[in-house]
Amino acid sequence: HYVLPIWFYRYYYSNGQLWVEREYKNGMLLNVTGTYDSTGKPRDKGTIKDGNGTINYYTESGKLYETDTYKDGKLIYKKAYGTFD
Repeated sequence: HYVLPIWFYRYYYSNGQLWVEREYKNGMLLNVTGTYDSTGKPRDKGTIKDGNGTINYYTESGKLYETDTYKDGKLIYKKAYGTFD
């Protein structure tokens, strides 16, 4: 039985600042370890812990455009707040 390792997804602004970091295990989303604005200031990442809870998604300008809900590492609901800029 093969178990996939824990791995991290990181996305960066064009200025090199970390935008978001997410933790996965066995292909399932576990946690968002951080989400930041372009100057490095933390943003509300949501409530996800151990694959359960919400994740907030922001545009580059800082507008909240979506909140996704996860259960056991799987997406179960998306709530959009408007257009992506």
